[in-house]
Amino acid sequence: AFYDRAAHFHATPRFSIRADYALRDKESMAVSHVLDGDTIIFSTEPFSLPAERDDAYYDLASLSCESAMKWLDEKYPQWRDPSSHWELP
Repeated sequence: AFYDRAAHFHATPRFSIRADYALRDKESMAVSHVLDGDTIIFSTEPFSLPAERDDAYYDLASLSCESAMKWLDEKYPQWRDPSSHWELP
């Protein structure tokens, strides 16, 4: 079709990390999840965040993400490489 002349391809990694913003907003707890596709395969230990959203708040929140990255580095060292965990046809 005339509207589909440019093909765009984006390789996404199999594993990703997402912060649980709902828990952060509701309970001021920092938790990050490791996902395999859309499935949570690991969650960091939750910890309390300060009430005030200052530098300390964001530093603590990023520790949760760093913990998830460390877990992925240990379990799946090549997790950042989109081609390392997908089978080719």
